[in-house]
Amino acid sequence: MEKYLAVDIGASSGRIFEAVLINKKIELKEIYRFDEYLKYEENTYFWDIEKIYGSIMSGLKKYFKENRQEDLSIGIDTWGVDFILLDSNDKILGRPVSYRDSRTNGMMEKVFGILAKEKIYEKTGIQFMEFNTLFQLYSLKLKDKSLLEKAETFLMIPDYLNYLLTGKKINEITNVSTTQMMNYKTGFWDDEILKITGFEKIKNTKLGKAGDIVGNISSEVQKELGIKRLNVILPGTHDTASAIAAVPHLEKEGTAAYISSGTWSLMGIESDYIISEKSYELNFTNEASVIEKKSRFLKNIMGLWLIQRVKKEYNDEFSFSEIVKLAKEEKEFISLINPNNERFLNPESMKDAICDYCIETNQKAPENIGQFGKLIFYSLAFLYAKTLKELEELSGLKIKGLNIIGGGSQNEYLNQLTSDAAEISVIAGPVEATVLGNVTMQAYAKGGIKSIEEGRKIIRDSSGLKKYRPEKNLKELYSNFLKLC
Repeated sequence: MEKYLAVDIGASSGRIFEAVLINKKIELKEIYRFDEYLKYEENTYFWDIEKIYGSIMSGLKKYFKENRQEDLSIGIDTWGVDFILLDSNDKILGRPVSYRDSRTNGMMEKVFGILAKEKIYEKTGIQFMEFNTLFQLYSLKLKDKSLLEKAETFLMIPDYLNYLLTGKKINEITNVSTTQMMNYKTGFWDDEILKITGFEKIKNTKLGKAGDIVGNISSEVQKELGIKRLNVILPGTHDTASAIAAVPHLEKEGTAAYISSGTWSLMGIESDYIISEKSYELNFTNEASVIEKKSRFLKNIMGLWLIQRVKKEYNDEFSFSEIVKLAKEEKEFISLINPNNERFLNPESMKDAICDYCIETNQKAPENIGQFGKLIFYSLAFLYAKTLKELEELSGLKIKGLNIIGGGSQNEYLNQLTSDAAEISVIAGPVEATVLGNVTMQAYAKGGIKSIEEGRKIIRDSSGLKKYRPEKNLKELYSNFLKLC
């Protein structure tokens, strides 16, 4: 029996899990949860990094007070793009600003005036989002250059937390790839892009890869936790990289695609890097995989954010299961939207945005939450089907199955609609994919498993997966959807 600790921190909440690997199965137990660390002061959204680290330490203190076992390991994953700057005395410079902040507004166009958009994509393979680290740093160069001049160290959020635990500075590549400053061919920072930011000291910090052992916790942390050994190991520190490491049916390249389903739906394949005029045009991204020299070739899709917002506008009167039930009962309502239309990114009212879209496209606007639910679930399923065809076209592969992982994999109605729309077998689960992928990389680093493929088999055997096969012919409705794209 082997035990591991996994810290999974999202943009809204963080959790610490104990994982037990026994008899080729993984058992998970949540041991601590924390939230409310995104702050807004003086017109700036920023992360309360002291609260995040303090919460991790509080959870570990609680755990080790009840469990005196030594020689465990721990891995931390978080969201991407955001970072910490340290001065020559290793003190934080400024605030760790959130990607949700508006400081990057208009920065992309300024950067493209220095280096062509197509050239940046050719070098990095990363899709363009205004909050990418490249544009955050360029914003600092224009608005607070003195801060960059004082900076000696750049650490991404999980890497800074690892530094606090160990005193060692390493940036892990799956997260570094999200900066849009890593050259995919070299696996290192791109000099031409770094010159744009004016912060070439970023290269001074070592780069590591998933599965690397950072080292034991520092003597100060040992004293605070009352233990002598806790090895810090790099999982895929980008949470999506960890989630995809846990996709149970990716052993053979090209046989399966995945959807990491939550607020956003991240849909793609694990493959060689795919960088072409067509992938650029369709806004696909190539983020680094936990498997060296492989890409998480994927597309961001506006996911369950749509129904989450509608649910909130109904004052949370309905549970998600009730919304699904009411959606199923709406037999006659067939209006559709393109979920990736920019108007749905963060409207004042999601209900109004959807209704206006329907009216503008000569469709009936939804009138109750069941109709909103049906419209959203059908539209997402059709967008998944469209994206699947794009994946096949761009990769030249015949995809035979689709894995849906994460919290959204619990929506059986959407899973079945996806199978129907894409005319493909769907496997749903595991729900806690990110944590399981985090643990898989720790087990691999410590020799508990011999390969990622073995880890995926263990996850498959440990999880209550559910399979869906096409039941309905939705071709006519799908044709109507394509007219909206």
